[in-house]
Amino acid sequence: MKLRQQGKTQAEVASIVGVARKTIDTWEDINNGKNAKANIPDLRIKLSRKQQQKLYERYKSGESQKKLTTAVEIDQEGYNERA
Repeated sequence: MKLRQQGKTQAEVASIVGVARKTIDTWEDINNGKNAKANIPDLRIKLSRKQQQKLYERYKSGESQKKLTTAVEIDQEGYNERA
């Protein structure tokens, strides 16, 4: 929970701890009750269908998922692709 409160994603915490991301989600529910996630920042982003397709095409062309996750940044305007 401390890692999540520090702004780490469930995937990052899962990697550090060595479990599946879903396990982190389950632990959050079990350890903190129904309203547990109220104090954890939601770091997910929503991409339009067009943006999803563009990222998928880049993935199919050989770019790694890790590189693609760093290719996305969010600002007040929404999704922007880094150069």
